[in-house]
Amino acid sequence: GSAVFAGDRMAGVLSGQHTMLVLMANGTFQTGHLRLPWKGTELDMALYVVGKPKRSWQAGTFTCEITLEADLEHPAQVEADSEELIAAAESYLEEELEQVFRATAAAGADVFSVGRDAICTFRSWDSWRAYGFARRLKEVEPDFRVKVKLSHSPKDPALE
Repeated sequence: GSAVFAGDRMAGVLSGQHTMLVLMANGTFQTGHLRLPWKGTELDMALYVVGKPKRSWQAGTFTCEITLEADLEHPAQVEADSEELIAAAESYLEEELEQVFRATAAAGADVFSVGRDAICTFRSWDSWRAYGFARRLKEVEPDFRVKVKLSHSPKDPALE
């Protein structure tokens, strides 16, 4: 996990999995493991980054597109097709990213470094300061778009 700071004040703590999500959005994630809720149980997946995330800021909306590759830890134990698993993983990751974003923004912490993207759209330091980004962070609308590619199909665990 990791500590969350708002300025010089500790505002909370992120779990290991939530820290991994922040790293994905910030472009510093390489590999990790995900426990995906699945029909009353959990599936273990290894995740690998595919390129840097595409991040943008426009009129109070932060958009972040993340592309990942995933391997199921035990594909033979899963009764599902690839499309179903991909949709579940993408939806879960997007929901978790949004939840972490909203919780940290509400605490006044810019752990997703949205300010780094937003400041580039202002013509001057004075206009940036007048906008009051730190105060408005909790109003930012996050739009996370995750794409997952399975390295192995659960129906055929050989490499595709």
